[in-house]
This record gives sequence, structure tokens and C-alpha cells, in this order.
Amino acid sequence: VEDVAEAVSDLARATASGGRHFHFIDLRDHYFKYPFEMLCHSERIWRRVLNPGSNLNRLRVGDYERLFSTSFQQVRVELLGIDTAAFRSARRRIRPEFLTGETIKTQSHASCSEHPYCRPIGDPGTLQSQCCTLRFKIASSVSR
Repeated sequence: VEDVAEAVSDLARATASGGRHFHFIDLRDHYFKYPFEMLCHSERIWRRVLNPGSNLNRLRVGDYERLFSTSFQQVRVELLGIDTAAFRSARRRIRPEFLTGETIKTQSHASCSEHPYCRPIGDPGTLQSQCCTLRFKIASSVSR
């Protein structure tokens, strides 16, 4: 989908009052062996060389939540898969605009307000934020 904002807006308009949507979104690069590869290139290189005609977007979890929130009254995001090892391997090459969070230390396994998609990983007090997310589900509803 080239224009995700327009597609989401069209979905909301076509949805009857009380209607619900469930979308399963896979954020991996379509060369699945390197799931974060598409985040390692500038916009110019991406558009001109690596993605001509494919219309792969590079939106992340928070981008999708914002887009759905502008058109739907209720939006809930549920993370379904992260790949910390692949992220760590690609981290130094990922463009800064796609680094939507880092592994952070907290006092508990609770989510933090700064990184809304944190999940507990590994040692107590360690959370992984959305930058490692590969797959998620978004549920939305319309009430008119």
C-alpha cells in the first residue's frame, strides 16, 4: 500500500457504525532473512533504487497507531512478534528516523510511558521497545 493514511481513511468511511477491523501487520523487509534491512537506507535510495514499484512502506508500530487513531474512535495494538537478535545485528546500520526506542532498564516489568510498546524481555527490569517489533495486530472500531 503506497498511501496507508488514505487507505485507513477509506476503510473508516466504508465501515458501518459499530463496525470493527482487525489487521495483522508484518513489518519485516520482504527479504525475510534480514527483517530490518529496509530501515538501513535513505529515503532517496529506497525510492529510486530499492523499492521502485513495490510500494513497501517503512512505517513502524507507532506510525500505524497514529494513522488508525485519526480515523477510528477506538484503536488497540497488540505486539505479536519481536526479533531482538536481528535488531541488534542491524542496529548500527538502521537509519535514526527508524529507531523508535531502545532496550531500556526500568525498576519493573511494567511498560513505560516514554516507549508505549515496551515488552518485558530477559532479566527483570529490562524492556524492549517497538523498534524490534516485526508483527502486530491492530484492532479498531467506528461508532457514529
